[in-house]
Amino acid sequence: MNTKKMLSLLLCTALLSLTAVSCGKPDEEPSAGESSAQPETSESSPADTAETETSENKKTDSKDSEDDISQTGTETASHSLSAESSIHDVTEASSTEAGEPDSGSSESNGIKTVAPPENGWTAEELLNVTYFCGKQLSCPLTLSSLGEDFSFDTDTVYQRDGNVSLFIDYKGQHLTNAVYISVGSADNVSEDTVIDSFDLNIHGIEELDNPITVNGITFSASSDEAVAALGEPDITDGIGNFTVLKYQFGESEKSKLELAFENDALVDIYFYYINGIPQ
Repeated sequence: MNTKKMLSLLLCTALLSLTAVSCGKPDEEPSAGESSAQPETSESSPADTAETETSENKKTDSKDSEDDISQTGTETASHSLSAESSIHDVTEASSTEAGEPDSGSSESNGIKTVAPPENGWTAEELLNVTYFCGKQLSCPLTLSSLGEDFSFDTDTVYQRDGNVSLFIDYKGQHLTNAVYISVGSADNVSEDTVIDSFDLNIHGIEELDNPITVNGITFSASSDEAVAALGEPDITDGIGNFTVLKYQFGESEKSKLELAFENDALVDIYFYYINGIPQ
């Protein structure tokens, strides 16, 4: 064999060896179209494990959320029932502690009202539901019982036959004309002297806020509203556009409440002899 053939054979042999080494690696992944059998008990990759755990966690979280929602709904309903029960208990307790109100009685904004008595009013009953500028009256009625916002107006004093009439002011403004019976003179009148009669007229006291309320009615009320609040009057008088309703406190016709209406609007409220007729 000549030298050229020998060199050519050696070169081919070397190329084949390189090709076999390059294409026949045992670690080489199969080419497209070829399948590689995977062992049945192969271990999962970290990514597969993480994905599986995440999926399982999501299922667990979802179930926990549903349980939480269910539990929250149950607790909310339970709390609502508990709160409702507590309110009911508090209401019952308050009602029990305060006592049941008298039949027909009520109170709004500190103003008490009652159902008209079947047998007519006494002076004490009516004074208990009468207010001067929000201050409840009482029997016997005195200046001192009204409080420090009320005072005498000593510049307007009238005297006749031992009876004295003077103004009582509320915070410096004229409120009512009070009459003291058989006191002799104004010098004998003090804050503790019992007031026998008083009169309030709508004119001249418009600036006062709610100057008088009698069982819930005040100036400008209609005669029908007065009857609804006080009951049927003992006497009704009228002339022209004036109507007067009279409610007697006792057997004496002089001891009474008079309500005067002008064009069916209350304009004057007069309490006569609320302590009875002097003997």
